[in-house]
Amino acid sequence: MPAATETPARLMVIETRALVPLAHTRKFYENRGSRACGLVADFDRVGDGTVIFFRQLMIWEFSMAIAGALFCQLVIRFFA
Repeated sequence: MPAATETPARLMVIETRALVPLAHTRKFYENRGSRACGLVADFDRVGDGTVIFFRQLMIWEFSMAIAGALFCQLVIRFFA
């Protein structure tokens, strides 16, 4: 698998729980351009599924994703 800095991201996939109290979380992703593309019913436990969102990333977000990955690598190396 290539490192995050080798291949720019073009798609973001987000998984979140389908519980009613977490509706605000799902609305947060929808308000930022993500679309629900799937539901895995009873994934975590009976009555608690997982909602899958996706969003196409814009070109400027590619560079932000790479910068974020580099920062995470620096933090991991610093604390390792």
